[in-house]
Amino acid sequence: MENQEIKNKIWSNLDKLRADLNFSGFRDTKILVLIGTTLGSEKLDFIFEDKELLLKMAETFSITAPTYVFNFIQELTKSENNKSFFDPWLTISSPL
Repeated sequence: MENQEIKNKIWSNLDKLRADLNFSGFRDTKILVLIGTTLGSEKLDFIFEDKELLLKMAETFSITAPTYVFNFIQELTKSENNKSFFDPWLTISSPL
């Protein structure tokens, strides 16, 4: 399946979920595109059929960063005199 077909499938499924009161939206579809591209359309179908899994994936704040990430950021900001330079729109699929 091509990348554009995967994106169309994702948006079609997300559009169907708009009426669901328990689903508040999906902020970043990059992870779904990656899953569709690498694991195939069947895996996307599985994810969209499992509402609980989809809701967990949609909650961007449900992922806890390892402590070494916080330690790295703390040391980095010390060396940069506490300047703010991080992207405020960082998502779970953004590379670190």
